Amino acid sequence: MARKHTYSTVEVCELFGISRSTLFRWEKEGWFPHVERDEMGQRLYTDTHLRAIAQRLKERYKRQYEQALSAEDKQRMENLARALSFVKFLEGKMEGLQELAEYDALPDHIITQLLRFALERHTPSDVEFCQIMYVVYDQCRKRTEGRTT
Repeated sequence: MARKHTYSTVEVCELFGISRSTLFRWEKEGWFPHVERDEMGQRLYTDTHLRAIAQRLKERYKRQYEQALSAEDKQRMENLARALSFVKFLEGKMEGLQELAEYDALPDHIITQLLRFALERHTPSDVEFCQIMYVVYDQCRKRTEGRTT
């Protein structure tokens, strides 16, 4: 039977660029499964541990990135994401409409374009027409409930 490859504390810390105290704190806080030890008492990290540590670091970097962005940058990025979702929709990909439905606030010009698209390309009996109208309705409902700016 093949033995699993294991990593020492030093190897894990070097691989991820973290300190021993950080690694041990994450272990104590339960961020990854129990770490076995060898006969000398040294920790033996496995690929499962590495994946959990990588996920933890990914979440940390995402938080740091979001904190570093100014409110203006965040607004620009959100506008770009909405625009890309709208382009997907115009290319005939219904996933674009699904993405648009998830936003709390669509700009008036996108709502207007959705209505125009529905009226010009579909009849009220088309499934796509109903899906578009639902997104528009939901956006209007969110506005009247005061959840948008």
